[in-house]
Amino acid sequence: MNHAKSPKQPHREKKEEGRIAFTEASFTYDICQSLIDDLNKKKPTAPTSSDGITILKQLNETAAFIRLITKRAKKNDINTKEGYSESERKAIHGTISRQALALFDSLTTLDRDVFHDWCIEGLFTTENKYNFIRAERLPDYATESKFYETIGALAKTAKHCAGKSVDELSGVSGNLDLTPGLDIALDAITAIYIELTNEAPTVTGPANQTRFEIFAHKCLNVMEFEDISDDALRHRIRKSNANFSKK
Repeated sequence: MNHAKSPKQPHREKKEEGRIAFTEASFTYDICQSLIDDLNKKKPTAPTSSDGITILKQLNETAAFIRLITKRAKKNDINTKEGYSESERKAIHGTISRQALALFDSLTTLDRDVFHDWCIEGLFTTENKYNFIRAERLPDYATESKFYETIGALAKTAKHCAGKSVDELSGVSGNLDLTPGLDIALDAITAIYIELTNEAPTVTGPANQTRFEIFAHKCLNVMEFEDISDDALRHRIRKSNANFSKK
C-alpha cells in the first residue's frame, strides 16, 4: 500500500508501477485511531492494535483516487451541471413507471409453479421453525406479498412523478451527481468496515444513525466530501450495498 515509515508523515507524490500517487495521507495514524475508537464505543469489535490502523490506512489510496477524479471532473461540464434537466427527470420517471408496471403485470399472472421454482432456488423462503412436513425451509408468502406491493408502489410513484409539471420538477431538482467518486468511496469504505468489524453494514431512518452510517460519514469527511445530507448518504449507501452484494 506504499505506506510511509512513519504513519504520521505525509506521502510524497510519485508513481510506482502505474499506481495512484499520494500527495498526502488523508487517513493519518491519529485519524485512523480516532475512527477505531469511535467504532468500539458501542460494540468493541474493531481491532485496536496496529492491524486496525493498517486496515484503515488502505483508504489512503481511495482518497488519492477521489482527489484525482474530483480534479478531472472540474474540467468536465457534464459533471458540473446541477443534476438532470426537467425533461430528463420526466423521461427517467416515465421509463421506471413503464418497466415497473410491466413487471407488476407479469407478477400478478405468475403461475404458482414458477413461484415454487424460485423457492427451490432458495428465494422467497423462510426457516421452518416448527419443522412440520420435515422441511428446513418453507415458501415465504409474506415476503412475496411485500415484493408485489413494492413493485406496484414503484410503478405508481414513478408515474405520478412523470406527470409533474416543469415547475414542480425544477423545485425538487436534487444534486447527488455533484459528488463524483462518491460511489467508489462508499464501496471502499464498506469493504474496510466489513474487514474491521466482520459485520454487514446497515442503514436506518432519519431518527438515528447506525454504526456503519456514522463510520461512513466520518470517512467521507476525511475524503473531503462536503454537504452530503444524511438522506442522500443513505440513498447512496443502499445503492452501494446492493451493488456490493453482487460482487
